[in-house]
Amino acid sequence: EKKSSSDMFMLGGSIGPTTLNNTKEIIKSRPISEIVFKMLKRNKDYKNFPIRESKYPIHSLMARIMVDSKRETDILTLKFDSTNPEEAKFIVNAFAKAIVQKKTEYARVELSNIRQFLEDQVSTIKRRLQNSEEDLRTYKVEHGISILSEETRNLIEKSSDMEANLKAAETEYQVAEKKYIY
Repeated sequence: EKKSSSDMFMLGGSIGPTTLNNTKEIIKSRPISEIVFKMLKRNKDYKNFPIRESKYPIHSLMARIMVDSKRETDILTLKFDSTNPEEAKFIVNAFAKAIVQKKTEYARVELSNIRQFLEDQVSTIKRRLQNSEEDLRTYKVEHGISILSEETRNLIEKSSDMEANLKAAETEYQVAEKKYIY
């Protein structure tokens, strides 16, 4: 007699149908099934699980996991049929853990890339600022300028603020562009 186990898996944040469908396919993919199989082999009851008899257990996992989404929600229902209810329960939970693990790994890589990009931007802007300050000092020395008028100081301050705002906008744009690429 076949038994099945199902579990609800909620995706974080508001997502669209494409992301939901992508997640369904990722859950049924070979890399996720390989992670599940590794978890399965470490289970103390693995020797009692019927999937152990399968000639191609990873293929069996991919073929037998069922993923359904609840209408108008970001909730996925995972289901696995087995003659052993403990196996079905373990496999469904393992699939949920595997997808969370993969999403966490992806998020870490994405955040690491963004952090590296921002560090590079800070370094570049720092060098440009130092060059500008040096150019200003050189200009002052060459033209004998020692005290700036209040109006000139205000203009320089506004120009500096505008440049900083421009750089911030460019950086935000590049971060968004990097996120879009990933």
